[in-house]
Amino acid sequence: MLGKVVINNLRQVHRVVTVTMKRNIGVTAATYQKTDMDPIQKLFVDKIREYGKASKSAGGAMVDVTPDVEKNLNAELSKIEKAYQATGQDMTKFPVFNFTDPDLQKVDIGVDQQEAQAKHEKLLAAEREQHAAANQQQEAIDPDTPYYSY
Repeated sequence: MLGKVVINNLRQVHRVVTVTMKRNIGVTAATYQKTDMDPIQKLFVDKIREYGKASKSAGGAMVDVTPDVEKNLNAELSKIEKAYQATGQDMTKFPVFNFTDPDLQKVDIGVDQQEAQAKHEKLLAAEREQHAAANQQQEAIDPDTPYYSY
């Protein structure tokens, strides 16, 4: 009887291990296979590399520009210069922002610091007295009285 149980358990383990190994081999075979990329993706990457080389050789300027495109670009840049009064500035570069914090001055509202502190102390003392009076009133209430009949 014990032998049958052990054999059945071994069969189940064998099935599980075989299925797992088949799945793993199927997955790893695809990942380890050295294949070229998709032809369209390869064409795209090649064009990007080709444009990068052409851009470097052109000194960072636009590549394969026709005179008509340059004329349109210059016309648009001159419109921008006129609209924003930015004559003589390079509108193709990102602007540089310089922010500085303004100097803040003390605002005098006509209150003496010591006088304000004394007034604040008086208010705190009054609040403490009110709190103490409320506590004394609470202690004076009979504990057997229900809360809704105060």
